[in-house]
Amino acid sequence: KIINTFSTLSKVGLDYRDALAGSIAAQKLAIATQGDADSIAQSLALTYKLLGNTITGATTPTEKMELVAGQLFDLWKKGGLDINELSTSIKDFAATANIMNFSANQTIAIMSALGSAGVQGSRGALQLRASLFRLIEAQDKLDLSKLGLATIPNEKPFETLIRVLERIQELSKNKNSVIPKEVLDIFGGTRGSFPIEALNKALPILKDNLISASRDPERYWQNLNKSVN
Repeated sequence: KIINTFSTLSKVGLDYRDALAGSIAAQKLAIATQGDADSIAQSLALTYKLLGNTITGATTPTEKMELVAGQLFDLWKKGGLDINELSTSIKDFAATANIMNFSANQTIAIMSALGSAGVQGSRGALQLRASLFRLIEAQDKLDLSKLGLATIPNEKPFETLIRVLERIQELSKNKNSVIPKEVLDIFGGTRGSFPIEALNKALPILKDNLISASRDPERYWQNLNKSVN
């Protein structure tokens, strides 16, 4: 198994030492969560390759992958998530996250929140990708005014998404938590708005995930180490 995970991490351009360290991190997370080490290694590799420059609280490739592994362990333990589904969703969403200028923390937080709402794996990644592109299109066409929101020039997609989710919560309070028609129009109907509806329900979890990610990042890896040692 460690040969497979080492090979996966080597393919993203890591040197021998960092690929070995990442492989060990993937193995530890797999042991702690009873997950698939290869799936976890792919997630770590793509997160580092595409979003590594956004990882805060760590400097070297080894530290960054250990931090991500520790964050995944923390969310798994806290949210009762399927670690393989979470790893798959992050792996499949990483390229979109890179295009959308999401940070690694934002990517991990949003995919785990979707998972908590029951939208997991590749399905969650692909559906959220489609919704985000519709959101950008709506912003370009100034359609956010339908929700009573201003279009903010150069606003990052993640920040726009959070504003939209908060606005949906306000609008839903007066409609027995039913997603308003204006939202359905922006995201292409009931099917297109499905991941947005899921994130709307999981918004407190998403915000908590973001706050947790900013606290004492070293503790994530320490907690993962304690669980397997």
